Amino acid sequence: MTMMRSEQTRIGILVEDLRGGGVQRMLMLIASGLAERGHDVSLISLSGDGELAADMAPGVRLVVLEPANPLAARLRALRNPAFRKRDLLAYLALHANSRSLDWLPSLIGHIDRDRPDALFAATQHLNMTASLAVTAARHRPRLLLSIRSHFTNGKSRRDRESRFCGPFYRRCYGMADAITAVSRGVMENMAEALGLDPAAITVVHSPTLTADFENRANEPVRHRWFGNRDAPVMVAVGRPSFQKDFGTLVDAFLIARRQRPLKLMIIGATDNTRKRRDIVEELQGRVRAAGAEADFDLPGWCANPLPYIRNADLLALSSRFEGLPNVLIEALACGTPAVSTDCPSGPREILDDGRYGRLVPVGDAQAFAGAILATLETPVDGETLRQRAGLYNRKASIDIYERLLSGRIQEHAAV
Repeated sequence: MTMMRSEQTRIGILVEDLRGGGVQRMLMLIASGLAERGHDVSLISLSGDGELAADMAPGVRLVVLEPANPLAARLRALRNPAFRKRDLLAYLALHANSRSLDWLPSLIGHIDRDRPDALFAATQHLNMTASLAVTAARHRPRLLLSIRSHFTNGKSRRDRESRFCGPFYRRCYGMADAITAVSRGVMENMAEALGLDPAAITVVHSPTLTADFENRANEPVRHRWFGNRDAPVMVAVGRPSFQKDFGTLVDAFLIARRQRPLKLMIIGATDNTRKRRDIVEELQGRVRAAGAEADFDLPGWCANPLPYIRNADLLALSSRFEGLPNVLIEALACGTPAVSTDCPSGPREILDDGRYGRLVPVGDAQAFAGAILATLETPVDGETLRQRAGLYNRKASIDIYERLLSGRIQEHAAV
């Protein structure tokens, strides 16, 4: 798909919602960076709800799509001539409850009305919906699909996806004008899992370190633990979920706390979904059984966790899988020591094989506790950490996204 382009590119960026998740934050940062360079940028959301609605950058338009009848939306997908019917049926059968497909007709209509030069999607479900929409629309924008985390993530469902939906996924990614991955590990995993050509995937780090990073990190911390502290404070960031494995982190905290005073704060949305509520109740139960309630806090979602990271004695990342965990980069930029699981992918790349922070096996609370104690005893120098974080600068990332979305270069480069 090639077209004549002016200096300004009309870009649509597809997001699931405006909640404070890592993918949403990064896509908003990319949208902001592209708008600053004079491009006409729309953030196309399946929902207008979420904490980030108040953080829309100047020059970025918000478009909220309306869902269609689920059956009508899936029939629309089945009529797409760019895909084999059996591949579509396999995908629709395995993802019968995938709500992003409900917005397919609305997205097709938006593409034909707004006529963007390029459409940018991230996450597996939105990548598929974007591919279906672009190939069904009368107007054909350039399509950029972004892979943000490991495809094989320890869930058996992904094995079934590879078997039954592999041909559909390969077709979708094969139709993209450009594919990006947030880390080399994510790129290699996706290429192997779905039989994609690694040379066709550009590694582009997230634009984590923005121009206002220092100002945001230096905002005051309003929490009782950061005054006259009587124990080191360890901070983790993320929604309680299977991916984040905060159960292992809490166990490690309780083990380490037997050796020395220690407090743990987990910052992240504790919304009222059943699954998240169950995880939170389990974490609180473990802490309560150990009599450590006074040293454990789940304050919920925070618009700006950077001051907590900067003022913490340690940043902990206990994930089972990631893509390129921004919170580790933010910790380095704050000069805060980090301990992380050696999960696929990102931590080993960011921490340079453990040089800039200890890496421990996934799910090993004992090893995690040992790394916590060792890091508190002998932390990496803060200035050394800040220099390492400089590799993940915003300009380099936006440069590559701008080129891929505008179509001005065809070669694949990596940051």
